[in-house]
Amino acid sequence: QIACMTLPYSQFPLERALSGIRSAGYRYVAWGTTHKSADGKPEPVLAADAPPAQAKELGKKCRDMGLEPLMMFSGIYPEAPRAEVVLTSRVKQAAAGGVPQVLTFGHTMGGNRKLWVERLTRLGPIARDHGGLIVVKQHGGETGTGAACAEIVRAVADEGVKVNYD
Repeated sequence: QIACMTLPYSQFPLERALSGIRSAGYRYVAWGTTHKSADGKPEPVLAADAPPAQAKELGKKCRDMGLEPLMMFSGIYPEAPRAEVVLTSRVKQAAAGGVPQVLTFGHTMGGNRKLWVERLTRLGPIARDHGGLIVVKQHGGETGTGAACAEIVRAVADEGVKVNYD
């Protein structure tokens, strides 16, 4: 499955992103972080604290356009103070929207691998309970290489946490 992220369209409204992705021939979409609103200000595709019903509406909108959502950004690094709360919310949103993967990654400054493993170990069962995955991508810091991502996922050892090369 090859999806196009809405992220490259971040300077345009979300509707424009979705229609552009569909007209380019994609069948699958990944929800990015923010898009410009009608007044030109950035607004989140889905706020971290948005109710799951909002994700359900967005999933329906995508499907009505012929796009199947495959992934959404978590918008938070696993070592951030509110990471567990936000990632839990994102997992619930993803489940409501029919999105199987919630993406997270490390920042380029590095992080705290031990904390990543502890938190993802607690979050893996939540993802599984909601029929989805938290996926870690190669990006930098704790996730600077595919091998580093694989080490984290092996240490977590939960089917709710996997590696994803987006």
